Order: sequence, then C-alpha cells, then structure tokens
Amino acid sequence: MAISKLTAGDYIGYTLGGSKPTMYFENGHYTQVHDYADNVGWHSSGERHHYGNIGIVGQSILSHIFEMRDSEVQKEELNHFITKFKAGNYRSDAPEARLFECFIKAGAFYMHESRSRLIRKDDVGHDRRFDLAYIEDLLSNGRIAANEY
Repeated sequence: MAISKLTAGDYIGYTLGGSKPTMYFENGHYTQVHDYADNVGWHSSGERHHYGNIGIVGQSILSHIFEMRDSEVQKEELNHFITKFKAGNYRSDAPEARLFECFIKAGAFYMHESRSRLIRKDDVGHDRRFDLAYIEDLLSNGRIAANEY
C-alpha cells in the first residue's frame, strides 16, 4: 500500500542505524530496516509532534528518568523534561546527538529516542542519494508497519 505525500507531509531528514536510513517526515517516519520485522514500514506521528536532536546532557537525563522506580516521580520528571525539550533545551547537532521525538496518538503519550541524530535535508552532511526521487519511490512502494496501531 502506497503512503501518500499528503499522509507523510514534508520530508525532514533521516537517521542512520542500519543498512538503510529511517526517513522522517512532518507526519511520521518510515523505517526501512530494523531488527524487529514488524517495525519496518510507515509510522504515523500523531498529534502535537515535537522532535529534535538532543545532546549528551539530554540523553543522560532521559536515562536517569527511565531508571526511576517511582512511577509518579518518573511521570513528573518526564513531563518536566518534555516541557524543557519543547522550549528548545537539550538540543544539539553534535555528532553524538540523537533524535528525540514525542507525540500524542489516540489519546496516549509516546516518545522515541533514535539510535542516531537526525540529518536534515538541508544539512551540509545530508547524503544526496536520499533525494526527492528516492523519497517518492520509498513512499509509493511503502507499507504501513505491522506494529502500527
């Protein structure tokens, strides 16, 4: 099933983490290769989508939050992190940065920390192999990921 340009929205960039990049769009991302086969395909980002590269400090804070045992404190700390993230804190385009995104989908909150940083389409280091023709081919031959809900 093809993924329409309207569904995907504008192409933003990609992350590297396997033999093929994961492509990011205004309304979601397309995973081309993953250890879990059900994760390959289109994933909608839902409502109120926020994304950006976070540096070592942000990654360290997230790690600490995920290690917390008290779910109420963890929730409070995570909400604080997200508020600061949306305001532009923890952002970085250093080589060790990683893409972080959060969104609301079907009334539930989701977040994802990528294996690598987002390389935007206008970045100097953007691999020109992943041009508009590549994107159009990917979407026209694409499918919804099996684990997409």
